Amino acid sequence: MSNEGATYLGVSNDGIEEKYTWIWSKTLAARVAVSSAVMAEYEEGVRAHNTDPETHDRPSEPSPAVFSAVVRIDEDCPYLRSDSGWRPGGYSTFAKSKQSFIGRRTQYDLFRDDYSYTMDNLIALYQKDCKRELKKSKGVFVPQGEDAEGLKFRNTLFTRVGERKESDKLTKNNPEAPLTIDYWPTHSDDCTRELEILKANYVVNHLRAYNISGNLIFPTEYRKELEGATCAIYFTLKHWSYNDDSIAADVTSISVLQAAYRRGPTPSPKRAISLKDPFSPKKRTKRDDINHEESKPDE
Repeated sequence: MSNEGATYLGVSNDGIEEKYTWIWSKTLAARVAVSSAVMAEYEEGVRAHNTDPETHDRPSEPSPAVFSAVVRIDEDCPYLRSDSGWRPGGYSTFAKSKQSFIGRRTQYDLFRDDYSYTMDNLIALYQKDCKRELKKSKGVFVPQGEDAEGLKFRNTLFTRVGERKESDKLTKNNPEAPLTIDYWPTHSDDCTRELEILKANYVVNHLRAYNISGNLIFPTEYRKELEGATCAIYFTLKHWSYNDDSIAADVTSISVLQAAYRRGPTPSPKRAISLKDPFSPKKRTKRDDINHEESKPDE
């Protein structure tokens, strides 16, 4: 999913609840936040189709809106590992496991005050669609409710695609191989066994995470490169309402703006595939740009 046109939540967005709405997505089996303008265009297309189906095709459902926020990722995120730190006997199967991490207010002066706006805007979007009080919410706000100090982001690790063929498997020396399920790293025997089962019918969704140089971060380096780093997180929002209102922030990509103090850069060998951040420094706005020579590490 492209981050072009992403809405930065770290500024005052008066009337954000009017700029966005929620719609049930059959594809994602959840309600998703979409642009009100895109929603109006979709509804007009549906009306035209219902009036004259031979002339007007039914439009595809609107794509989720992409939002962005600048946060400092917690320094200890065990669920950020390439196997999500999954263990048997939990509430989820390995096939449904998700990487996750907590983002908090950054100490970097340029973005420090933006976090309050980000929280306010997310609360406004929550209240736009959710029936229950904020204190009963689950998902993105950590801890849940009005005392939230952090935001939880996630990445669904696997997608079922049907039967995979042997020809789908890349050779080990292919530059894309480390990003595929056939060579995906795990950190326990349980995860390794489960992964072997999934290889027949699933693909892996690697994080589109890029280091401060704009180079793709590979699965073995997720925790090393991202924990403690100040990052721009791009994400979409989903909502489910059962016994409570749950909001999920699904990551579309991550751009490291300030590396953690103790970390070194990710080696980036020459590769044929695109390993550059699509939101490259050349395309950054004044707000996104950081003068690395003057920057100081978070305390």
